[in-house]
Amino acid sequence: MKPVVVDAMGGDNAPSIVVEGVRAAIDAGIPVELVGDPGLVGDCGDIVLHAASEIIGMAE
Repeated sequence: MKPVVVDAMGGDNAPSIVVEGVRAAIDAGIPVELVGDPGLVGDCGDIVLHAASEIIGMAE
């Protein structure tokens, strides 16, 4: 099964709440990976994190 790829930087309380949700999905057997700024996401354990080259804010 191909993984679902989730924007770690999107939404309220991101990235912590996004990482928490991705962890719950992985624990339920759903393959999920993240895309985001590694400096802002921080340690996400064994979750695959693809580094984003830029972040587009809500005002852009």
